[in-house]
Order: sequence, then C-alpha cells, then structure tokens
Amino acid sequence: MGNFIDTGERVKDLDLESFDPGQDEYALIDSDKGTQKVKLENLAAAKKLQNVDKADFHNKAKQADIGFTTEDIPVLGTNIGAIEDGQTIPAGTSVNAFVKMAARKQIPPTYTSPTLSLSIDPSNTQEVGSAIEVQLSADFENHDGGAANQTQYFLNDSVIEDQPGLAPDKTHNLTVELGDNDYKVQVDYNQGPVKDDNLGNPYPDGQIPAGSKTASKSITGANYHFYGPNGNTPPADGTEVRALGKTFANSFTLNTGVTDKVFVIAVPTSKALDKVIDQDALNANITASFVLSTTITTVPDASGADVNYNVYVMENAVAFPSNHRLLTTLKNA
Repeated sequence: MGNFIDTGERVKDLDLESFDPGQDEYALIDSDKGTQKVKLENLAAAKKLQNVDKADFHNKAKQADIGFTTEDIPVLGTNIGAIEDGQTIPAGTSVNAFVKMAARKQIPPTYTSPTLSLSIDPSNTQEVGSAIEVQLSADFENHDGGAANQTQYFLNDSVIEDQPGLAPDKTHNLTVELGDNDYKVQVDYNQGPVKDDNLGNPYPDGQIPAGSKTASKSITGANYHFYGPNGNTPPADGTEVRALGKTFANSFTLNTGVTDKVFVIAVPTSKALDKVIDQDALNANITASFVLSTTITTVPDASGADVNYNVYVMENAVAFPSNHRLLTTLKNA
C-alpha cells in the first residue's frame, strides 16, 4: 500500500530539495478539499519543474491538481496550440503546463526599421549663379530601432553639417551651380530593443541592429531662356538681353505688341531654336526670320559671370498692326 509520511506538520514542512522519495512513499496535503494523499515522487517532480521558491511551491501544490506525464509522448498527425506535429511532450510535464501549451501559440513580434525623409525649400529650378538660402528638414522615425546618435548633411557629397544626436533642421547658403545641386542627410542610430512575443517572452529574431539611413533632394541649376520685343534696334550686349522676358521652359509664347520692330530669342548654347509659329498669321512658320547674332555671344548669369548663348534676332520694317503670338519651341543643340 506504500509508506505514509505524516509527522503532523504535513507536506508544507518537508524539505523536498534534499528529500529522495521512494516510488511508493506518500505525503498528506491539507487543502480546502480536505486531506489528500500524493506520491512524493510526483511532488518532488513538481518542485523541480516549478521555478519558484519553496513557500510559493507549497502554495501552488495545495491549489493545483498534482499530475504529470510518466513518459515521453510524441505528437503525431496533429497541431494543438503551441504543440506541433512531430514534437515530443517530455515525461514529467504537468497538467498545468500541458494545458498552457495547448491553449497558447507563440506569435512573434513585428520589427519596423527606422525611416528618414528630407524636404527642401526652395525645391524648384533656380538660375545658375543665384545666391539663395536653402531650408533643409529631416524627418527621422526610429520605430523599433534605437535613438539617433549622429546627423550629417551633405552638398554634392561634401559634409556641410555634422551634429551629435538628431538635428532635424539645417539652413544652408547656396550659390547655384549648373545641373543638380545634391543635398543629402544621413542619420546614424543605435540598436533597438528586444521586443516580447504575445506570451511575454523576449524574441530577439528581427531586432533592429545599429545602422544609418539616408535621404536626398536636389535643386536644379539652369540658365534662363530670354525672349521678347526689343524696340527698334537689336540689343547692344548680353546685359540688355537679360532685361527681356525669361523662362526655363522649352516652349513659350512671344507677344509682339504693336510698337516694336525688333524681337529677340536668346538661349544657352546647349539649346537651339527649333521653330517659331505665328499663331495669328494662319500658323505661318517664321523660324527663318530669326537670325543668329554674330555680335552677341554671351549673356551674364545671376552672378554676373558670362555664359555662352545663341542669340536670335528678327528685325521687321514695320511694327505688327496687332499683337501676334509667336509660339516658340526649342531643341537640344
């Protein structure tokens, strides 16, 4: 029938960590259900499986059903909660642990990498040689990464600002060059924290390592196309050409008015006149009337530096009797 241990102090006073029970030795447990008989080998196994101190264990032993698997149980052909086909439930697994495995399934956390964007003002095309103030704004979100530890701003790959931590705003004085004036921001950040899964356990797979993000924007530098009526004589020099109307567009309309006899179209030498259509003369093609000047070959840019230009001039004997719209189209030279 087995040996009973009943000292009057009951199981709460047993030293289960040093006790080595035989297979047929029992203890008595007092609970709200009365005094219960429990195999000491099961009680000792419960103590070993529960990572708690002795007092907490005895409290749990009184509240829980004491029952454990007596052999390894392979799982075949089914998935139950966190228990998967092919898994083995080890001997000594308590009923409580088994129910937890069956009732819960791990859902890993989602890790989101940091993001960075850059806005710039002004963002439109600017004339070559212009001296402008550029406002740069970096928008950094670390998400599941660590905090920003350094911010660098670049112009055409040269560092123009280097600050510790996050520096979201930068003002820069730029003299616009021809082509792309490339701005870039780089933010370095620390390693992000480990997140827990849905069961409250740390899940490091996917943790965001320390790293950096970059974002870029450009300001395009270009030379103006100048056009318009110029009184009754051709322009004397490039400075006079700069006083005409201006655009960056490759198609525009020159309005003749009714008083001028001379009309000018001036473009950088990378461009050439494609065609001029008089929309108020039955769409006549009058491109040949604009003659390339041999006396004006340069026009100053915004800084006053001379830039090579093709300057086309049309000279009429009389002014137009009414305003004519000259639709002008340019092409690459």
